[in-house]
Amino acid sequence: MEPAPRDLPSSSGPPPKDLPLVPPSSTASAAKRICDSLKISAHLSRSIQEEAGRVETRYDLLLVRVELESVVGRKP
Repeated sequence: MEPAPRDLPSSSGPPPKDLPLVPPSSTASAAKRICDSLKISAHLSRSIQEEAGRVETRYDLLLVRVELESVVGRKP
């Protein structure tokens, strides 16, 4: 049975306090640990880690953009 919509976590706002946050710099290594624990094939594991690295890079670029825009006085 699927949970009622009100029981689903909200996608906006901060994550619940009981969930650990993974720093963006360790996204690929966290993906590797998860893949290892789930015994995912090496090929699929590499693909997941590569995508995690791309997500991490996009996150880093977004942080740089926000920082630059704040320096020049623009709002993101």
